[in-house]
Amino acid sequence: MRQTHRLSRWQSVRGVLAAIHGWIFAHCTEFVCLTAGLVSLLIGLEFWAHWGDWLRIDWMVVSGLPVGLAFIWATNNVRGRFDDMIDKLSEQKVLRFSEGLDEQGQPKLVEDEARRLPLRRAAEKRIEEDAALWGGGIAFLFVPLCFYVAHQLAADLAEPRRWLFLLVIAAMSLVCALRLGRMVCYGWQGLRYRIRKVVDRQISIRPEIGHPDGHSGLEPIGAFYDYQAGKMMWLIVYLLVWLLVCALWPNPPFIPGGGEGAARVFYLLLTLFAFLFVLQVLGFVVPMWSFRKELDLFRQEQMTVYQASYKQLAEIREELENVGRAERPELPMHALYLRHYCEDVLSMSRWPVAGRTLINFWLGKVATGSVALLAVYSDLADIEFLSTVARALDPH
Repeated sequence: MRQTHRLSRWQSVRGVLAAIHGWIFAHCTEFVCLTAGLVSLLIGLEFWAHWGDWLRIDWMVVSGLPVGLAFIWATNNVRGRFDDMIDKLSEQKVLRFSEGLDEQGQPKLVEDEARRLPLRRAAEKRIEEDAALWGGGIAFLFVPLCFYVAHQLAADLAEPRRWLFLLVIAAMSLVCALRLGRMVCYGWQGLRYRIRKVVDRQISIRPEIGHPDGHSGLEPIGAFYDYQAGKMMWLIVYLLVWLLVCALWPNPPFIPGGGEGAARVFYLLLTLFAFLFVLQVLGFVVPMWSFRKELDLFRQEQMTVYQASYKQLAEIREELENVGRAERPELPMHALYLRHYCEDVLSMSRWPVAGRTLINFWLGKVATGSVALLAVYSDLADIEFLSTVARALDPH
């Protein structure tokens, strides 16, 4: 009884979080418009305060606020893209709905759209709850880090402007964290695991041999996760640029606190970079690997079927030969079909995404990781290249 009560309370918490999450997504346009006005005001005040002294303008803030706003706006359609992926998989008969078992103990496929709809709605509800939980967990780490960076940058601002800046950063970092949570949730352990867990194995992925997309009908999956990784890259590139700037310019005039303040900001940015780097890998590599295992398992199953069929065909031919009867005319055609079937199974792609996309993703990871290591090395080695350039350009 106590366990049932606990479970019911946990479901209520999940429902409340999902409702809050959904409300924030539903009012994204209003949030972006309001925040865009405040961001424009903050950027205008920054230029007004340091007009003519370009090196003292806080370019980290001036560039970061629009990047964060663009990320929020661009990722508002993540749920729509996810639904489009599900629709395409359903149309291609790759996403299969089943309810109960047939006489052979196999899942009974549900072809009627009216009966499939409740299964999909149940899955969507569970996914929304999980997305809210992921978003809350990421916000717990992401928002304080962003707020601490903002607090360091705003130390010299006057009170009204300072609190407005911190409020905007807190709101934007919260919405960004919810976006990131949803994107990681969609990728965590793959689509099949996520949906099957929702409705007790009533929805599953079934690859299609010889599909025209070259990826057994799973190409929409690879395209969706590549889209998510590309959007996360916006924030990663922004942090990477400023990691390099802070490493090569140890005491920039727009960061309060001198060298110590700049060092704190550098390591906070490095922490944020590492955090987002891991999230991007989780949101792309994990589902790709999960579907690779699914495709490998499917290939093994189909090869087992092929070997059993071929063995049965060989036994029939041997039996006919032993009794001196002529081979039935359909047997050579059946053997040819099995041979082509085996070739199709062996030629199946092992990934739900083009090989070039995987290569580009890993090249991007190697490049960003190398630049981050270069920034850390520059900081530790006290390389002050940008400081020298700034002194040469500074008229004061």
